[in-house]
Amino acid sequence: MAIQINVTVTNNNPGTIYNRLKARLGREPTNQECKAEIFRILKG
Repeated sequence: MAIQINVTVTNNNPGTIYNRLKARLGREPTNQECKAEIFRILKG
């Protein structure tokens, strides 16, 4: 049995990973794109 948990947080700081990714893409990033960006940063 798999459990999926979603959490929504609002942070208007333009320096967050999410907001920088949003600016680069020109649209709201998907959860998968956010996950990939976080892994890219952590591996870097």
